Amino acid sequence: VPPAADPAHTPPAQTRVLVVSRSMPEPSSPGMTLHGRLEAGAMPHAEMNGTVMTDSECSPDAAGISHCRNEIRLADGRTIVVRHPHDMARVPCLSPGEDVFVRPS
Repeated sequence: VPPAADPAHTPPAQTRVLVVSRSMPEPSSPGMTLHGRLEAGAMPHAEMNGTVMTDSECSPDAAGISHCRNEIRLADGRTIVVRHPHDMARVPCLSPGEDVFVRPS
């Protein structure tokens, strides 16, 4: 019997958009647009493709919100690190290998 899929780490079939800002945004809502805070690397000047390399530090806080740390390799070869606040029961994590559109806020 194959293991059951983990919905918190199963990205949707469509490519999601990650809007990156310099301050911590409200937690991401269900849907295709996510929000994160830039922690390291240069803010992209325009929307570009990226690939999620890591998903770590996902333990939820007292309110049930995870502030996952994700390294993302951008199409131009640079890497950025973002914090993605979300409720893992409602919004899946950014998963390693997932392609995203990274958009500056």
